[in-house]
Amino acid sequence: TSKLLNIQEKDEIIFELAKYIVNKIDVTNMALQKILYYTQMFYMALYDKVAFNSKCNAWDYGPVFDNVYYKYKKYGKNILEDETTVYTFDIELKNTVDKVIRYFGCYTGLILRTFTHHETPWLFTYEKENKVIDNKIIKEYGKKIIKDLKITNIDEIKKYSEYMFNRL
Repeated sequence: TSKLLNIQEKDEIIFELAKYIVNKIDVTNMALQKILYYTQMFYMALYDKVAFNSKCNAWDYGPVFDNVYYKYKKYGKNILEDETTVYTFDIELKNTVDKVIRYFGCYTGLILRTFTHHETPWLFTYEKENKVIDNKIIKEYGKKIIKDLKITNIDEIKKYSEYMFNRL
């Protein structure tokens, strides 16, 4: 049962992360989805483990964690709100999400959607019948970014956000 409990805890982490993000910056549901996606990608690429177990889907507007999307759907395109909570995620995950917020949270949801529409995980999955983006593909893409841009620590993901912004 401890393995089952661990899976449940990993699923709850995404909701903690979402609340954390919503309480740190002004963010729409679309932007929140992309920040969660980049958090998962860089966390997996740098630490070889998932940040959370929720499935990522390739929707028209990019990667989406539908469990979080539906929680905030009532806000439409407006800035999200949520009550504050006690956060229990580990220091590596906190550092990762803080850097993703810093380097990707400055962009609108539409700009982040454009980023993800040029990335292998979404491109590879979107045309398929099963629209779930495999974590293995997300992790491999993150590792490729790290290698190509010579990223040696979480703070250097800034290189990727700048690269994507300048490219598009």
